[in-house]
Amino acid sequence: MSTPAHFNKGIVWGKVVSATEDKMKDSRSEDPEKKLVCCNLQLSCINDFGKVQVFGKIMQEEPAKRFLAEKNTGKTLRLEGVFSQYKHRDGAMKSNYNFFEWNLCPSKDLTDLRAVFILVGRVDDIRYSPEGEPVIVLTTETTKGSRSYKNTFNLAIDDGQEKYFRGGEVYRVKGALRGIEDQFGDTTSIRPLILEFGLAQAVPQGVPVPAGDGEGPIPFD
Repeated sequence: MSTPAHFNKGIVWGKVVSATEDKMKDSRSEDPEKKLVCCNLQLSCINDFGKVQVFGKIMQEEPAKRFLAEKNTGKTLRLEGVFSQYKHRDGAMKSNYNFFEWNLCPSKDLTDLRAVFILVGRVDDIRYSPEGEPVIVLTTETTKGSRSYKNTFNLAIDDGQEKYFRGGEVYRVKGALRGIEDQFGDTTSIRPLILEFGLAQAVPQGVPVPAGDGEGPIPFD
C-alpha cells in the first residue's frame, strides 16, 4: 500500500458574470517582460448556499484565448479545475478556482448552481474563527514533473464535527462555498464549508493527480 495521493479538484456550475483578458508573467521564459494571456472570471451561483459570487482564472494561454473567443459572458456553464485559497491584504482567506475545462451547464443542474471542491490532504491544525466556529487547516501536495505543488486551506465545518479530525492524518473532504447573509439578504462573506469527510484510503502507485501549470494561490486584487 502506498501513501494516499493528495488531490485537489474544483467544479463550479454558475452563470458567467464577466470574463476579462489579463496578462501574467511567463514563468518558463527568462525574459521578465514576456507576458501570457490569461482570463479572469466572475461567476454567480445563487442556490441554497446563498448568493455566492465565485472568482476564477484560466491561466493557460490557449484555453484562455479560446474562452474569450467563445464569448461566454452570460452563459451558464459547468467549469472544472482546481480549488485554491490565498490571504487577502485584510488578512482574510479568500477562495477561488483555476479552470481548465468548461461546457454548457446540463439542464438538470440549471436549478442547482454551486461551487464545490474535493480535496485530499493532511490536517495540520484545528482552530476556531473569531466567531467561535471550527476551522480545519488542510494541506494538499502533489508533484508534476520536477515541480512540487502545495496548498494550505482553511475550511469551515459544522460545530461539533471537528472532533472527528486528527492532526497529521490524511482526509478526503468534499464541500461547497456558502454565502453568509445579513438580515437584509446581503452576502457579507463566503466560507468554504466541508459537507462530507473521511480518512483517505491508500491508492496504487501511478494514479494521476491533476495539477495545472501555475497551480497555487491566485490573487485577484
